[in-house]
Amino acid sequence: MEHYKYVLSKLLRGQDDSFRKGGCKEVQGGSTQNKGKDGNICNRTFPLFTEPISGLSNNDKERIKLCLHEIITFLNNDVDEVDQDIKAMEERGEACQDTVKKLSTGLLGKLGKMAQGVDDLLNTAASKCRSMSTEEKIELGRRIRKLPEESLNHVVEIITTRKLASQSSNRITMNLGELDDATLWRLYYHVEYVLKENKK
Repeated sequence: MEHYKYVLSKLLRGQDDSFRKGGCKEVQGGSTQNKGKDGNICNRTFPLFTEPISGLSNNDKERIKLCLHEIITFLNNDVDEVDQDIKAMEERGEACQDTVKKLSTGLLGKLGKMAQGVDDLLNTAASKCRSMSTEEKIELGRRIRKLPEESLNHVVEIITTRKLASQSSNRITMNLGELDDATLWRLYYHVEYVLKENKK
């Protein structure tokens, strides 16, 4: 975890201004005129979701993507491994209920801290991303609707943690157009990861 934190902080350090400069919005298959964060208007044509972070070399961007993917994969694998170990112990009768409970509580507590560290890193990376265009928000909404039910739980967590969704009893409603850019990119990377894993 400390390795990933070092790599990300090194790559992102001192880039706050350059990430936001000339934040032209991007559209699929056509040109558009948009005003960037610095007030400049520009016409550009790009595929959706490209160049979320500017001001970095292509090599550094690939290192960030690889780093974030490895973090999430590592965490998911650890959760699965802990769950399998506990179930195996119970099935073989190698541990009493109290022992299993203590073991699971300790391991899950450790994983919880790791998950918080991962969440902090992802928030840092997402905070450096450019503004998401209207077309990208529409496409993101389409992709969110394709997620399996269990993956939608994390979508709700991302949004409600930032208190950016309205909740009535057990029903959650959200408007992607009202979410901040950091939250939108967090959602995007979660959605892309889930859809990619489901294709395997």
